Amino acid sequence: MASMYLEPPEFTGEAVPVTVAAEVMGKDPQFVRLALIRGLLPIGMAMKIDEESNRYNYYISPKLFWEYTGYVYEKALKKAQSPVKVESAQ
Repeated sequence: MASMYLEPPEFTGEAVPVTVAAEVMGKDPQFVRLALIRGLLPIGMAMKIDEESNRYNYYISPKLFWEYTGYVYEKALKKAQSPVKVESAQ
């Protein structure tokens, strides 16, 4: 059974982990990190920790990720919402 939202889900803003995004997209986490650094994925951002470092912090927006992939990161949903369960046509 698949979940379907009749209204766009409301998210808390909690970040989708890079590992979750990579798994959903069928990619390696490093692919997601590099695509965020280069601005190639419209799902979030990467910010350099400081100028001397090569380290980054990553933020993947649950709303942008849902819009891009259709995947709902349920840990970032506002608690009052629940999806409508529908049978898959497959």
